[in-house]
Amino acid sequence: MERRKKGSSQQARASTTDPDARRMKMADGGFRAAYNVQFATSTKTLVIVGTDVVNVGSDNGQLAPMADQLESRYGTRPAEHLADGGFSTLDDIEMLESPGTKVYAPLKDEDKKRSMGECPFARRKGDSDEVAAWRERM
Repeated sequence: MERRKKGSSQQARASTTDPDARRMKMADGGFRAAYNVQFATSTKTLVIVGTDVVNVGSDNGQLAPMADQLESRYGTRPAEHLADGGFSTLDDIEMLESPGTKVYAPLKDEDKKRSMGECPFARRKGDSDEVAAWRERM
């Protein structure tokens, strides 16, 4: 089987008429109609415990909706929530931390803040107690 070159006219195509799909930037640098699929897994068993499909190109703001789904499905929120940096918004962190879920997600621009002489883990003006606790924990 002949391998296709990146950018060839033989690439697969996707329908742009799906009303729910959004034009999103892809890893190859192109833009196509797509969805953003979210998974939540148990860190102990590695079993998928939650899924969601959204038409937003960013993972920002998807942490709290997934926690809501898990609470609805299992009757309780997780004691701890581990996420990559693309998910953590201060609003989501506050919403999860408030009822007692500990969020583990990297701080954004940690290196940039350090290079400016700031402590990225220090409480910032306007931080709620929940966000301050997350910063300190991270």
